[in-house]
Amino acid sequence: MIRAKRLLKEYDAGYTVPEFQTTADMEMFLDELEPGDQVETDVEDPESFEMMIPAGESMEEQEWYPDSQWYIEPEEKGPITDESDPDYDWDAHFAREDEAEAEEKRQEEEAEEKYEALKEKILNDAEAGGEDWAMDTMHDAYNNPKMWQDGSSYQQWDSPGDYVLQYGQDASADIASGYTEWADSKEVADLYSSLPDENKSSYSFGYGNSRPSKQIFKDIVADTVYTGISNGVSKYIKKYGEWISGEDPAKETIAASYNRILKIAGIINETLTAKNSDDEIAAVVVPLAKAKKYKEAAEILLPIFGWSDLPVFLDDSELADLLYSNGVTRRDTDAIENEAWKIEKARQSSAITSDPDKEWLELLANHFTSTVTPEDLKTLGWKEYKRYIRLSAPDSISHGVGEVAVPKDQIDVPKFLDFLNRRAGKTLGRRPPQGPPMMPYYD
Repeated sequence: MIRAKRLLKEYDAGYTVPEFQTTADMEMFLDELEPGDQVETDVEDPESFEMMIPAGESMEEQEWYPDSQWYIEPEEKGPITDESDPDYDWDAHFAREDEAEAEEKRQEEEAEEKYEALKEKILNDAEAGGEDWAMDTMHDAYNNPKMWQDGSSYQQWDSPGDYVLQYGQDASADIASGYTEWADSKEVADLYSSLPDENKSSYSFGYGNSRPSKQIFKDIVADTVYTGISNGVSKYIKKYGEWISGEDPAKETIAASYNRILKIAGIINETLTAKNSDDEIAAVVVPLAKAKKYKEAAEILLPIFGWSDLPVFLDDSELADLLYSNGVTRRDTDAIENEAWKIEKARQSSAITSDPDKEWLELLANHFTSTVTPEDLKTLGWKEYKRYIRLSAPDSISHGVGEVAVPKDQIDVPKFLDFLNRRAGKTLGRRPPQGPPMMPYYD
């Protein structure tokens, strides 16, 4: 009978249930079970015939379990961290990654905004410092003519203004150090220390990496200092006038100073242009060079030839032959070229500083490792690719610089493309196909 009864029972996967003689036997069996263990057949109380655990179920699934002596407080399960676990929460994983990426980008943008604000403050302070230095030095030179009159013929200057402008070229670098590597402000010193030692390639751009090297940053500050020096000299002359060099120097009045400037401007605008002959140009430049008025000569020649061509015309041309044959020396033409560069450098610095897209001009300068001015943009070429933007160098620097690539993931692409569409002078086509390699030639 018992065997027949067993055969009629439903069996399921789980622990084998023995025959219980008493309730105590059943309780001993339950003592050995874990709360989640399933049983193969029904577990019944042999005395009360109460169904304790149906076949295929476990204790923890029964209503009586929480109030029983076999109840065990379940352990709290933490989040699954094993990515190989099939129950791993990938949605939460990607959400955490997106949140971390957004926070990183926010911090980078915040750092970049802080950098730009601090850089602007440094440049403003540098320009003001250059102007103060020029005003003080002009005052000293005004009251002590020996500062700019003594020395060899090559080291004499026609006026305190000429002396301060030339001296300022060297001084601007030292003054710039006070706003960079020797800055009193810890914030500025930390910014300068964070800049890379050098820009190793055109692919080193992006947050943090988009900043110029220490030397380039210092050069930018030095150019700004020199802009301030130029402004300071102009302000001093406008306010106090300027000395005229000579054996018996006399103070140049403000009116005389303006008359001299207007006279030079009249020569440039009304008399000499690129259409004038070399003889006509030499007739004006020779007296100025002999009188060592190199700045005035440079002011006349620059609008005619432009900075890029002027050194060539002063070195080896029919105009140069005329100058040399009329008593102008190589030292004179070198001095004119130096004055022309000071004027051009100040002009470039002022043009870049005042340009609304100066940040992009600085980025281009770092990529091409050469100054890029607003007028250079007319000959800047570009083309957009999937991962980068290809740039060809402007004509003014194309003799020494090739094409560069700006990776898209390291710049604000929409803003940069807007800048190129507005300012760049040309778009590039496909690169010309490269010919087959030249075969080696053997004798």
